[in-house]
Amino acid sequence: MNINQLKEYPQNEHFGIEHGPLIQAALEKYQPEVSELNFTEMFAWRVVRDRRISRHRGNICVEIERDNTHYFFPPIGESEIQQTIQDLLRNCDRQGKCAQIFAATKDIIEKYPGLKEEFAVEEDRKEWDYVYLRDDLVELKGRKYDGKRNQINKFNNNYPEHEIAAIEGKVIGECIEFQDKWCGMKPCKDDISLFNENNAVMEVLKNYEKLPVIGAAMKIKGNVEGFTIAGRLNNNTAVVHIEKANHEFKGIYQAINQMFCARFLAGFQFINREQDLDNEGLRKAKLSYYPHHMVEKFIIKTK
Repeated sequence: MNINQLKEYPQNEHFGIEHGPLIQAALEKYQPEVSELNFTEMFAWRVVRDRRISRHRGNICVEIERDNTHYFFPPIGESEIQQTIQDLLRNCDRQGKCAQIFAATKDIIEKYPGLKEEFAVEEDRKEWDYVYLRDDLVELKGRKYDGKRNQINKFNNNYPEHEIAAIEGKVIGECIEFQDKWCGMKPCKDDISLFNENNAVMEVLKNYEKLPVIGAAMKIKGNVEGFTIAGRLNNNTAVVHIEKANHEFKGIYQAINQMFCARFLAGFQFINREQDLDNEGLRKAKLSYYPHHMVEKFIIKTK
């Protein structure tokens, strides 16, 4: 598939696995920093968020519709980016649904000052990505990581019959079974956010061999009790898409994080662990690993 086979905006088409090679090739040139600009993330949420794809001015436009608004990722490409964003934001359809650009970086705001003159630019702190040095997550050096090392040591001592294995072959099915089990331990049927997240996780697992991902499962006494899945974001950064574990095994999350980074992500300098979504507990957990830097994100919308 090439970009000219996509429908021209405002027409669009449903997002699918067949768009993978096109988007990955475009992102290779783009070298994104934000976790959203990754094919696996786009694919995982394509049904839950009614994700669509089109082209405009030679760029790839990925869109979702939510709360009576069209939300666009920053255009993927190198052709008339400011004009593309302006066209998307100026357009309201006949139902009055207007557009916003989300996950815009400071680089975009600074490179195209005309956007700030015409549109409202708002900081979106809940969506900022936490980025860590891989070596920090592996080595956990210094007093500030004492608690993490203690939890991993207790996990190793309490559950000596554990192993971390690549997600491949029959392990994929075992991870699907574990995800069903994990959702059974949570109120997935009653909590819409957990319900949607479960659908996204299952999309990745059921299409695992078709996606550009790296995954590992934590097995205890031969049973999968947790797993994590990541992908390449840019030349020096991996992004962790999914991390699930049975919380009954104390220290399992800390152990998965450390072992996965050590054994499966050795080719990367940085690890992007995505956003906290204004969840206080999640924010505290992400800060406790002392990020190297944050990827700031902004929303661009009509004034």
